[in-house]
Formats: sequence, structure tokens, C-alpha cells
Amino acid sequence: SPTYLLVYSWSQSFEALMKSKTGQKYFIDFCEAERSDDNLLFWMACEELKGETKQEKIENKAHQIYKIYISRNSQRGVALSSEAREIVNKNMVR
Repeated sequence: SPTYLLVYSWSQSFEALMKSKTGQKYFIDFCEAERSDDNLLFWMACEELKGETKQEKIENKAHQIYKIYISRNSQRGVALSSEAREIVNKNMVR
């Protein structure tokens, strides 16, 4: 169970919330209840990708993100503008 100070820090900073594994779990649970967890999970996957340094892992993670969140047949499609989706689709071909 998180302490009052920890929970208070989450209310002051989204970054503090997302740096905490417990905070992430509570926030994901909340987003699932609100039917908005796909966007959060997409953001978390992109943040994880930004921290990757090995080219092969970058390519694998980018492909997984595309498959899960962006492609037409995605399992957890997120809302993207048609322009953004077109740019991503062109880059995935490369």
C-alpha cells in the first residue's frame, strides 16, 4: 500500500506517477475502468522504445508497437490523425 507522500507526489507530477511501478498499476487500473488504457499502454511502449539503444531491439519494439497499436488490424488501436498514420505506414515499409 503506497504512503500518503507517495500518492501526493503522483498528484503533483505525472512523471512521478509513471516512475512508480505501483503508480503505474493504479493508473492502468483506472484507465481500464474508463476504457482508455490503450492510449496509456501505447504511450508506455513508446517511452520504453525511446530508451532502447540497440538497433535490432529498436526495430523489434517498433514493429510490435505498430502491430499492436497502429496497424489497421491492431489489437488495441489508438486514435491517430490520418496524416500521422500515413507517415507511420510509409516508414514501416522502409
